[in-house]
Amino acid sequence: MRVLVTGASGVFGRDVVRRLALHGHEVVGLSRSRPERLPAGMADYRAADIRDADGVRRAVEGMDAVVHLAWNLVPNKDVSITRSIDLGGTRNVVDAMNAHGVKRLVFASSVMSYGCHPDNPARLSETSPQRPDPESPYSLHKVDAERMIVDAGLDALMVRAGTVIGRQADNIIATNFATPVLPGVKGYTNTMQFVHPEDVGRFFAQAVGERWAGPVNLAAPDTLTMREIASILGRRYVELSRSSLEKLVAGLWHAGVGELDPGSFRGLLWFPIVDTARLEELGFRCGWTSRECVEDFARAAAGRTHLLGRALPARSPFGYRGHVRPPAPATDVMRPAGPDGLNGEFDSLVDPALPDYSSANTSEAMPGPMTPLALELSLNCMRTAGAVMGDLVKLPSEIAELVADRSTASFGHGVFANMSVIVALSNAMPGASEDAGWESLFGDHKVTAPHFTLTVRDKVRIGAAAVRAITAVRRESERVDREVRGVVLDAGALRELTDEQLIARLGLLHDVTIDASTVSSNAAAFVAAVASALEQRGLGVLITGRADDTDLASAAALRAAGRLADEVRADGALAAAATAALSDGPAAPAVLARTHPAFADRVRAALAEHGHRGPRELELASEVFAVAPHRFLEVIAKLAQHPPRALTPPPAVPAHLRPLAAWCHRLQHYRELGRDAWVRGTHGYRLAALERGRRLMTSGVLDRPDDAFYLTLDQLLAPPADARTVVARRRAERERLKSIRVPTFFSRTWKPEAADESLHAGNAATGIGVSPGVVRGTVRVLDADALEDLEPDEILVAAYTDAGWTPYFGLAAAVITDTGGQMSHAAVVARECGIPCVVSVPAASRRLRTGQTVEVDGSTGRVTVLSDALEIGARPDEEN
Repeated sequence: MRVLVTGASGVFGRDVVRRLALHGHEVVGLSRSRPERLPAGMADYRAADIRDADGVRRAVEGMDAVVHLAWNLVPNKDVSITRSIDLGGTRNVVDAMNAHGVKRLVFASSVMSYGCHPDNPARLSETSPQRPDPESPYSLHKVDAERMIVDAGLDALMVRAGTVIGRQADNIIATNFATPVLPGVKGYTNTMQFVHPEDVGRFFAQAVGERWAGPVNLAAPDTLTMREIASILGRRYVELSRSSLEKLVAGLWHAGVGELDPGSFRGLLWFPIVDTARLEELGFRCGWTSRECVEDFARAAAGRTHLLGRALPARSPFGYRGHVRPPAPATDVMRPAGPDGLNGEFDSLVDPALPDYSSANTSEAMPGPMTPLALELSLNCMRTAGAVMGDLVKLPSEIAELVADRSTASFGHGVFANMSVIVALSNAMPGASEDAGWESLFGDHKVTAPHFTLTVRDKVRIGAAAVRAITAVRRESERVDREVRGVVLDAGALRELTDEQLIARLGLLHDVTIDASTVSSNAAAFVAAVASALEQRGLGVLITGRADDTDLASAAALRAAGRLADEVRADGALAAAATAALSDGPAAPAVLARTHPAFADRVRAALAEHGHRGPRELELASEVFAVAPHRFLEVIAKLAQHPPRALTPPPAVPAHLRPLAAWCHRLQHYRELGRDAWVRGTHGYRLAALERGRRLMTSGVLDRPDDAFYLTLDQLLAPPADARTVVARRRAERERLKSIRVPTFFSRTWKPEAADESLHAGNAATGIGVSPGVVRGTVRVLDADALEDLEPDEILVAAYTDAGWTPYFGLAAAVITDTGGQMSHAAVVARECGIPCVVSVPAASRRLRTGQTVEVDGSTGRVTVLSDALEIGARPDEEN
């Protein structure tokens, strides 16, 4: 069906549009002017004011149905203006539908149409009389509009929705609940009822294709008092007498500084509470309770305050940012980067003006080829972080737009950073030297970037905003850690959810994970900026040294494994049992539990806290430790084979610089805490997607639970009819992409990388020394699928590592990677573990071979091959 949506850019209009598209409808929006970026699911826009009868008539032509949401929510003293939008707009829609023979209409009415009266029944049903409040144009106009629609003889459904609120809310309703004080009226119940924007979107989208007609109440069945609402939102609750509050509202309104008209006051006294029996008869259940709606809104409202219609400065420059910016439209000059036939379905186009890309840092966490659901989440995380960066440091609009729209891309279904954009941003920052701000993350790779000239005022503003953002890193990292922990459910709890609740949870996990990644990514950028500034002043030791109290979240799984390994090392019977159990593979934890239940309980407790970590932990299809507990047990057993390693002493820090060094390390600590929240949220998303996949398998839509990873989020919520075909095609494509090696760095276009010349005895290679010390040992070249092959005291060599590899650093004598810089994962964790590390060694993982003996100098960055002799344990494919 072709569906016209009026008011498509409103709070629940955006979700209605998206969900209509999920139902397979072609959605067209109506607004006064076409937006630069169409909302998700929007096929096109018709430019017309809702009060323009001719424009509305042209927009309705060719439609099969209309969803009418356009309404004036902000009270206006000039009631004629409000009437022209509410009733004049509705008249135009009705007349246009009749003129073109379009009969299906879904209209957004309101529970306020019942009126706020002391003699209202406890629950108002659809048959209850509509008694609009005479002083409330909103209430009066809703009733008049319903009558107009009925008189027109349309096939119409009037959706009488409760107060719509949730984390997406950004209208007058949201501002009225984000005030410093929420009032109650003495002697009254002050009770309200809510509905979530997502439930509104789901209902409207479903209603378009159903034959539902007449009025229906849409709200969650439970209610909340204003005192409870204030408590959830962290606002002060104050009760005033009816006369005092009535005078206050009226006085503010007449003074032109209040957003509540006198008629709205009655809602505080006798808010209409509705019965939802008909909603249930239609087979629709809300995924959110009223309490959950307010709790969800609290995410967006935290730290933000509105007073008399004006937003006060936010307590934190971060705040909740769990939303996805609509993608920028591709330009005519943008082209595929890879050769014909090698580009992935979700690969990006390249703008020749911004040609340079790198996966040197992003591949640590998001290596390709990723599954579609994981790639979508990762790109949404990175793009939202880019958009937020512009807000955080008050970038000029031309730079902010570049960072938001072009700083992240996908090639070979891996995530790449646009070096042209990052270098342009770095060079524009106050105090930055040419190409310096990003080297600590990406290593030494020169690129061509746009040049921006900032005024002194720009630099002062950016510098002040950056300092404010840096000081907020601790608070925001702790916030997202709490937030994510509060929304992630284990597999058992997910199975208890209704389908509607599971769908709601998937969307929430998606957005909260984006919020955590936004804090983490921007904190990482600030840490990199601090590192760069210190390096330029010869003080790099302050950021690259090790502090015993750093307590990095990324190393928590290693610390837990180390403590358990101490137990195994001290108990011969336990060590023997653990070794024997490992021969049973995935069943090892259960086998060990039969002989050593107390120890197995401690392993389970460690996994409950740290099991979200593991190799390729941002890839949803990866077997992190919680999914494959036997791998965690194997790390414990290997750590137990040798006594704890003596740490390489960190570089000495001059006494007068130690406070600054401690601050640098705490900054790293909170950066890693935010990153841990990002990974924890991703794991929660993984579990919820698997539960959705399991249910779709049970209903015959998918073949396996993990087929869910080969759909996008929207497809997972509303699977296409050919879901099995889509999954099979994408699985095959992922296998194809695995055989292609996209270069770590490329400009404009890429070709698959050819084989590299091997290093032999007597050869040396040089990278960046990022963790001091000199060791000799046997090479073990690894990727995330073979980490279990690493033996104690071997030299770990990899193209890159991510935070999920951290427990294996406890086994390695040193680490060598192809990519990275001073603040890359391998560098940070190697310093924490006190082992030498060299990064950015060109193609080290392809030029070195398992079994070779090398010397690693973590200070100079030199890697020397001492012997080509292969040791026992090398895999056959590594010997060739």
